[in-house]
Amino acid sequence: MLTFVRRVFLCRELTVCALAHPFLPVIRVMFSIVQHSFCSFLGEKVKKIEFWCASVVLAPCLSVVLFLLSTGHAMAQEVIPDFYRDPGLNPNRSYVNQSFNEHIDPFTGSLQQHYVDLHIPGNGGFDLKVVRSYNSASVDPLNPATYESLTGVGWTIHFGRVLKKNNAICSNSNALTVSDNPVLELPDGSRQMLAFTGGTSPLMLTTQRWRADCNLSGPGGLTVYSPDGTQYEMTQMANVGIGSPIYAWFTTKITDRNGNFATISYASLASPEITGITTSDGRSISFVYNSLQSGELFRRISSITGAGQTFTYGYQAIPNVTGKYQLTTVTRPGGTTWQYAYNGNLNTSPGSYIMSQTTYPQGGSINYGYGFAYFDPQANPSYMSTVVTSKSRSAGGSWTFVYSPGGPGSLDTTTINTPSGTEVYRHVGPNYVSSGTVWTVGLLNSKTIGSLQTETYTWDKQ
Repeated sequence: MLTFVRRVFLCRELTVCALAHPFLPVIRVMFSIVQHSFCSFLGEKVKKIEFWCASVVLAPCLSVVLFLLSTGHAMAQEVIPDFYRDPGLNPNRSYVNQSFNEHIDPFTGSLQQHYVDLHIPGNGGFDLKVVRSYNSASVDPLNPATYESLTGVGWTIHFGRVLKKNNAICSNSNALTVSDNPVLELPDGSRQMLAFTGGTSPLMLTTQRWRADCNLSGPGGLTVYSPDGTQYEMTQMANVGIGSPIYAWFTTKITDRNGNFATISYASLASPEITGITTSDGRSISFVYNSLQSGELFRRISSITGAGQTFTYGYQAIPNVTGKYQLTTVTRPGGTTWQYAYNGNLNTSPGSYIMSQTTYPQGGSINYGYGFAYFDPQANPSYMSTVVTSKSRSAGGSWTFVYSPGGPGSLDTTTINTPSGTEVYRHVGPNYVSSGTVWTVGLLNSKTIGSLQTETYTWDKQ
């Protein structure tokens, strides 16, 4: 029996069924019998597999019932993105940057920018931070309308949320797959899959030791705990999907180990629009929005005020894309401004609708160029990723990025020519690994700086 599956990871005791990618014209049959620790999601950092294959019933005792997942979703709608579209910052990678906000990922080729627009210190280190994040990999160059945000296409501002493709947050509709698992998204956009433990408390865990329990009272949702003991009540549910539903449970209360807490208010039930934050010691932040325009599901943030400081946000409409806007300016309390420019529709050329220039408040700017990379030439030879291929500064200096996808026995290699010399990054790619080592995909294997220094990294299971 063959069942074609899209981007799901199947684990049941000692049996794994391999996965399928929606674009490959040739099906490769793969299966592996592996140790239970491979499937635990706790002993190893398993996230997902991105191979075309067929699932095979290996034994009568394994009654495999798989969902046939739609291949029509745009990539921005994926709750569990593939290896090369992983959002947020990965703690086990090295990024290329020349300033605090910039992060170019040599593994995925994506451009990320992260800012703390407001920072209000509090008791015992319980600080209030408004984090604003951009990720080029979250923008669909074929259809930017698939991205829904309060701060423009590619950007996010929130205080943590859990995403799921249906509104049954405390259950998995098929215990043999993770296609229906909730995913925790932190303010920087990074995501961690919540794996069901089979128990009641904790109900779910992530590989980075976040845990979640079902909130059985009031509005429902989850109570999520960070490794340092901070508690997040994620109970504000909203549908943030375009076309197909994607449900998000946003944080409504944050409590630290010392009992300090912050309450987050929203415009209405089923809305992701934050209106204000208040803390137990009297600090507060307020949000103001632009009026809703034609085609918009939610309003865009126009200003954020806290501790006597106000940040204002400016936007431009994307031509020929109804109801979608791009963030163009962020004006700080002192009057200086961050400015952002974006490519338009470049048709078949790479980089449509993605950030092309960042201008700093002091006046300097960085320009970005893009290309296509075929990261999975074996299993998925026709699928392209948009990657950063060049960077230049107005003050002088340029960078070029060359991506060489790996295969069996060879690592993914990215060569970066910088003003100070050549840097070479080697990462574990999906075609390099074998059964039991999928958790290593995306990890940095080595970094070579010119001819003077090579750093080699060795990783082990948790």
